[in-house]
Amino acid sequence: MRASDARAATGVWYRAWCDTYVHPEGATRQWIDEIWKPRLSDEGIARLAQDADSGERGSYMVADGGDGEIIGVALTQLGDAGDQHLQALYIDAAFRSHGVGSALARAALAGLDPARPVDLEVARFNRGAQRFYIRLGFKAVPGSDALWRGVLPVVTMRRPAGWCETLAP
Repeated sequence: MRASDARAATGVWYRAWCDTYVHPEGATRQWIDEIWKPRLSDEGIARLAQDADSGERGSYMVADGGDGEIIGVALTQLGDAGDQHLQALYIDAAFRSHGVGSALARAALAGLDPARPVDLEVARFNRGAQRFYIRLGFKAVPGSDALWRGVLPVVTMRRPAGWCETLAP
């Protein structure tokens, strides 16, 4: 992701949140708008551009629809203890189920250390996303159910250290 992609990437990310998390078991649009208000501001866009440019807070990737249009965004992060996270993976609704998410996820995960596990959080009610991550080698961590920011029910999924796509079930 280039700094110049930050505004378009933020738009994809925000729209995907609205599509995904506004749900009877999830969040309201008002709650999402409150979370996203600072991120959608000029300062928030500039912060994302700076973070993407520096790479200090993680690895930022985008998927291009072929005509320069940003249609997906992924973010990986390394924790202080060396733990690895697929922090975000969002695809514009019109491009889902076309292999964009799989390609973007594989590209993002390729930048992580395969000898260490990778964690992510997924909405507990988002069964489609859970099936998607299972195909990429992730499994739900028993007892990991939580409420993100006290509202959004999530479960942690983990891809084990040493996982190899050719060995995936």
